[in-house]
Amino acid sequence: MVNVLPALKRLRRIVPPLIALPLLASVIQPPRYGGELLARQAQLVFTPLALDADDPARRRLGELLYLGGWAVQSADARFGGLSALHVDDGDAIALSDGGDLVRWRLGGGAATIQPLAQGPGAAFTKRNRDSESLVAGEGRLWIGYEGANEIWTYDPLTLAPLGRAAPRAMAGWGRNAGAEAMARLPGGRFLILEEAAAGADGTVAALLMNGDPADPATETAALRYRPPAGYRPVDVAALADGRLLILNRRFSLFGGFTAKLVMARIAGGSIEVEREIAHFAPPVVTDNYEALALTQENGRQILWLASDDNFNPLQRTLLLKFELGG
Repeated sequence: MVNVLPALKRLRRIVPPLIALPLLASVIQPPRYGGELLARQAQLVFTPLALDADDPARRRLGELLYLGGWAVQSADARFGGLSALHVDDGDAIALSDGGDLVRWRLGGGAATIQPLAQGPGAAFTKRNRDSESLVAGEGRLWIGYEGANEIWTYDPLTLAPLGRAAPRAMAGWGRNAGAEAMARLPGGRFLILEEAAAGADGTVAALLMNGDPADPATETAALRYRPPAGYRPVDVAALADGRLLILNRRFSLFGGFTAKLVMARIAGGSIEVEREIAHFAPPVVTDNYEALALTQENGRQILWLASDDNFNPLQRTLLLKFELGG
């Protein structure tokens, strides 16, 4: 590495300090946290997966029909930690909990990774930019930040911020519990779920917002959700009829990661589970499933599932495709 500090020190003698200091900061900061605004290209490698390694022909899991799955890798160190997913017309947008958006065309290997350069906190660190939930639509992206308990909205191309809010009802949610799951409901309302261990009554907090969650003036109603025992909600998606698919995850030292997908509906002040759709546990391929997306293909309801590898070499980024009710 070329040592640029002596030259910058000489520069400060002839350039006013207010100019020289920003120059110094821009050079010595590492690129990952230095405010790099330009998107970077990356190559993704997709390795096909069987739903059940013990029974490679298996395609049925509960009410889901397995259409394909892949372990996804990239040489780019920024790829991973996928916590939310949006799929539309063959284009995928994944949100990492490190504050990056990953975009690619389904069926292709070329991807774009772009950082959320503006968000909660003064520093570009996971503590401030723990981005966990994503909704895309109407020419904007809504992103929920777990640690900050804030919702921001961005231009989908430039990622320039368009609005932000810190809902008062989320103020008491824990640093590792807030805005984990978010969905836009038919009619424009938003649902946000807390990721937390269930309280004494077996429920966790949720918010029903009567409009844009990044607008501080939006009215909010408190709800309660009862996840499957021992599980925590990590993502949610809304069906056209207003019902909800909620992804719930559990981790145990000896059992590893398991997940349960349930169908639910909003009823009064609660979210009521109607039934279990699928249970992800060995011998079915499992990891830290956190991201859920719904789309349509030729009249079929398609469900996508992605895992968060926590940037841990012992885990994998998995992408699974199912038909709901197939």
